Amino acid sequence: MSDLLASIASRLVTKALAPRPVVRREGILLVIESGWRTALLTAGGRKRRVSIDPKNRIIRIQDRRFWAFTNRQVVTFDRIHEIIYSYNDMMENGWFSHDSEDLYKVGLWLTDDRELILFRFYGQGEFVNNSLWPDWMMWDDFLPGQIVQHNLDSEALGVAELLSAMVGVPIGNGPL
Repeated sequence: MSDLLASIASRLVTKALAPRPVVRREGILLVIESGWRTALLTAGGRKRRVSIDPKNRIIRIQDRRFWAFTNRQVVTFDRIHEIIYSYNDMMENGWFSHDSEDLYKVGLWLTDDRELILFRFYGQGEFVNNSLWPDWMMWDDFLPGQIVQHNLDSEALGVAELLSAMVGVPIGNGPL
């Protein structure tokens, strides 16, 4: 029982500290930027700000790394082929059961076949049973993921859908 409670507590802390961007409106601009969780986990060393300007049909990306080095890019809407929305289980291992480590990416697939990832959503996912045994035999592994569910998939998809609607291009997985 104490293992179950420890697993639930671990999931709650992970959910509370999982980095995800903050979305807000500034006038006519849609601004998506790194939140306080990213600042906390990187000691303020990493910050990204993406501003979508529908009037001028441009996306401005400002990326600060290592507290001082700033990179700025401007992408026009006509250079965007598709909005990237992808998922990867970082703990995928084939035949073994495990708690997934979810990684959702939202970005731009440009017409010159470049992939520009804007934001990543990390979090501890649900229990994945790849073994020969049925799920009910592993209830103590399965239950914490059902009690403490994250909503990274809907958050990442929401950002991708918002970008898709503003830019006027479809959502896809990007270049293969």
